[in-house]
Amino acid sequence: MELEIWDTSFLNNASRLADEGLFDRNMTFVINYCSGDGNGVQAATPKQLLYVLDEGKRLFPNAKWYATARSKNYFQIVVLSLTLGCNILRVGAEDNTTLPNGKVARNNAELVEAAVRIARDLGREIATADEARKILGLK
Repeated sequence: MELEIWDTSFLNNASRLADEGLFDRNMTFVINYCSGDGNGVQAATPKQLLYVLDEGKRLFPNAKWYATARSKNYFQIVVLSLTLGCNILRVGAEDNTTLPNGKVARNNAELVEAAVRIARDLGREIATADEARKILGLK
């Protein structure tokens, strides 16, 4: 199970569903903390991510998480997420087309290479496909 959380109201709705018995709030599942360019959705800023992440950890203590940012601040959010211990990185042109240096990526591979380089520079290991399946509880 994965929840897309755009702001704390989404967390409150998910918490209500857990209280109603739709799912166990203590089970392991994935939360994607989504942010954007401020177009009516949570802005992609470190402060916003810290706020919603703190509330999410309180409400769903066993959830694995990652953050996406549909904005020019994408890699800033990636670095913060890696530093805060995210379990997953989502990388690709669906969310972002700009490399950390501000240039537009030629393809998804360039975006992935940049994310892998940053993760490794921060001391994070990159999971193999089999390891990723295990992390996510997939067969």
